[in-house]
Amino acid sequence: MKKKQVKTKKRIKKTPAKKDNHSMYVLTLIQKILNVQNEMTTENQLFWYRGEGGVFSTPLVPGLYRSTNKKKFKDTLEEESELINYFYIQSPTLLDFSPEDGWDWLNLLQHYNMPTRLLDFSENMLQAIFFAFYSWDTKKHEHPVLYILKPIELNMKSTKKDIVFLAENCHLSSWLPDTLRFFNNKTKNYMEKEIVPKDGGDSPVAIYTRHTNQRISNQAGTFVLFGEYFNSLSKYVTDKENILRAIELKIKSMDKKERKNFKNKVLNELEALGVNEFNTFSDLEHLSNYLKRKHFD
Repeated sequence: MKKKQVKTKKRIKKTPAKKDNHSMYVLTLIQKILNVQNEMTTENQLFWYRGEGGVFSTPLVPGLYRSTNKKKFKDTLEEESELINYFYIQSPTLLDFSPEDGWDWLNLLQHYNMPTRLLDFSENMLQAIFFAFYSWDTKKHEHPVLYILKPIELNMKSTKKDIVFLAENCHLSSWLPDTLRFFNNKTKNYMEKEIVPKDGGDSPVAIYTRHTNQRISNQAGTFVLFGEYFNSLSKYVTDKENILRAIELKIKSMDKKERKNFKNKVLNELEALGVNEFNTFSDLEHLSNYLKRKHFD
């Protein structure tokens, strides 16, 4: 008689996970952010996020106003006007689309790192975490910061309206620089009536803009528009109003090399979740930065 063969199951060799104190850092941080959101929750469940790479001397202040004060404010607005005019004169032959109104021009200025009244936020939590660590200077003993904003509540405080505004044509034109209001006057259409008072512009408001470039789409970009309000957003709202919260991403004591390694580790975790510098910025410079970080850092 032939012996009956007994089939044996192949044992799959399990590789023990390497011990790493920071292996789940991003997932742990996401849970922390969600916990903070639960504490902030009201009827409006919309949250925006902003990541900054350090505790700046001027946190939550748009580029135009980071070096101004009450005495310098008039000079700042004159410099803004000169910058816009020069950019408008020199840029048309370099553009691959035609800006339709003053908001498109403001968006364009922000896109090319000109100092503007806009402060970037994102609807994507992971993008804000990415910016916090990507811009973190590991040579300094500072730590990244992530901000959570309730944009509808901000606009309720600023304008008494419980919406996030679409900045288009003459909407919110009193928040625009005088130079750019001219473009809105040329392109008025069915949205001819202002939805907020004409004497506004002295308080920050949350806005959406047209996605005139791929970068804004990739970053789920939104903005707080400061108009002629030049202080920090954190000074405009109070803790009791529960509109804005900051999470300081404090890193345990590390030397410079350890901080650099930890930064790269966090960026690699974010890449596993679909966020890196190339798909965030979508240009050749950041493709190069991404490849160098992946293969040489």
